[in-house]
Amino acid sequence: MRSLNFQQSLWNVALLLCSVCMLVFFLHTNINVPNIYRIQLSDSFTAFQTQVLETDNLMANTYFDFFFILCYTLLFYSSIRIFFLSIEQRISIRYYSLSILPALFDITENLMILGLLDGTYCQGKCFSVFYWIVRLKWFVLIPFLLTALAIAAYHFIVFAGRTYNRLFIKKAMNSKRM
Repeated sequence: MRSLNFQQSLWNVALLLCSVCMLVFFLHTNINVPNIYRIQLSDSFTAFQTQVLETDNLMANTYFDFFFILCYTLLFYSSIRIFFLSIEQRISIRYYSLSILPALFDITENLMILGLLDGTYCQGKCFSVFYWIVRLKWFVLIPFLLTALAIAAYHFIVFAGRTYNRLFIKKAMNSKRM
């Protein structure tokens, strides 16, 4: 139980860090890239180039994304730990490696974006690798996002229940005692 409480605290810190990163991504004028998903999910290299030409902040956004990768990897790691601790099962090392898998795809994607931006990579041929790396990243990322959302919903329900009990149940019990 003690380990579960620690993991929940670690999860809360990771969620806070991820939330702050998301705010920076959307609100900081030097990092915000409004068409980032269109850039990532471009169908062709020419579509990628067209989307990249419309933004000035892609390089700064990509560098900041490396910090965000650390934050969401910690969140996913904590989510896996919470899940297995709550069902009282031992955790296999392969599940820990699963929490790192989205980060590996995202790091590869970021390195490829930086390479495609400065012309380091053979652009046309390497774009097909970039295309599939992005799709694999999102394919692997979605189950982790759903797990993190389920844990967040659980925390919200517990918080709402405790708040309700403090506000209404204890007052009713105190009024009966008088």
